[in-house]
Amino acid sequence: PADIQDGMSNTLLIGERAQRADHFFGWWYTGAGQNGSGSCGTNLGTRELRAPVVAGFTNGLENCPVGPWHFQASRPEEDCSALHFWSHHPGGATFAMCDGSVHFLAYSVDTILPQLGTRDGGEQVTFPQ
Repeated sequence: PADIQDGMSNTLLIGERAQRADHFFGWWYTGAGQNGSGSCGTNLGTRELRAPVVAGFTNGLENCPVGPWHFQASRPEEDCSALHFWSHHPGGATFAMCDGSVHFLAYSVDTILPQLGTRDGGEQVTFPQ
């Protein structure tokens, strides 16, 4: 807790991302992720980038733009949905903060999600109305 200078209630711990239709990404723990980096498989950034394509390693992300990807609505049939937080809930997704509280965040908070994703950035977070 001492390392979370932005405040435990202002710092994201985990966020919701539904799994793709092929179940390749989106499980609680899946392993290798993009090109063996763990990204998208075991962790996901608030502005995730698609990793460079490596010959012989396919994961359905090859045709996705590099990004950065934003917190937005998606569908399991969209391969690129693995690159950002989203849920099957209308209008947003559920996130847990470092203080243990759980909140449903609307997609409209996308502009402040990167600030909520740092532990010591010193940002003053104001939720959109």
